[in-house]
Amino acid sequence: MSKDRQTLRKPYRVVLCVVLVGVVLLGFASKPYQGLEAGWVNNYAGGFLYEVFWILLITLIWPQVSSGWLAWNVLLVTVALEFL
Repeated sequence: MSKDRQTLRKPYRVVLCVVLVGVVLLGFASKPYQGLEAGWVNNYAGGFLYEVFWILLITLIWPQVSSGWLAWNVLLVTVALEFL
């Protein structure tokens, strides 16, 4: 791997970690939320953030994976878990 790609990979992973922490905090904050559209935020926003969390985590671990392939597979796995 070229030196340029290695130097770009480090800030990319730092940004992924920061966004990952933000998504986790938003996910925890979505459950006690009582403001505008509280029903939607309490019931659905957490599920959306759960999907985003897994996509970001797998991207952090495996950065060369295709984003489309990753998103579909995370969706399929989490839907399968819901049916279990």
